[in-house]
Amino acid sequence: MKELLKRYAELKIKEKDIANLISELAPVILIHFKQQGLDKVDSPFGKFIKEIRKTWKFSHVVERLAEELEGQKNTEKATGKATFEEKSFLKFFEPKE
Repeated sequence: MKELLKRYAELKIKEKDIANLISELAPVILIHFKQQGLDKVDSPFGKFIKEIRKTWKFSHVVERLAEELEGQKNTEKATGKATFEEKSFLKFFEPKE
């Protein structure tokens, strides 16, 4: 068990470091794409594709309805009308240095 926990901890720490590096590299690569007028690059390392995602900003009416919906959800949770299912998951925290 100790080895499993050690391996998991090592991988989670690496995952965090890799995610940080990727989030730093992606914008730099997108700048190069833009400068060169590219939407995709086939390379020996794989295919890189610039994608566009829409980010929606809704009217105050929709925002208010979303708040009302969230309130209704909380009410149903509190009254027991809503049902739930419990699922186990593993949480990990790095030791503080």
